[in-house]
Amino acid sequence: MHAICDGVAAGVHPWLEVVPRRRGRGIDTTLMRRILHSLRHRYVADPLCDPPLTGYQRRFGLDEMPVTGLRAPRKPAAANG
Repeated sequence: MHAICDGVAAGVHPWLEVVPRRRGRGIDTTLMRRILHSLRHRYVADPLCDPPLTGYQRRFGLDEMPVTGLRAPRKPAAANG
């Protein structure tokens, strides 16, 4: 688990994923709470997610924001299971 911070105002957590065989155990909730706790003193805390997961992140009090980005044409190895 990591976040990218500028040391002053902003922190970004670019990826949180639990492998399929470990899902359903609350691991994601624990990690998200830890991330948000570690970024609590920052003006900006952005745990990034894909559009289908914005509802999940709203559970933690996060607001949906428009962003732009560029993704590689293939998934990372970890996303394959």
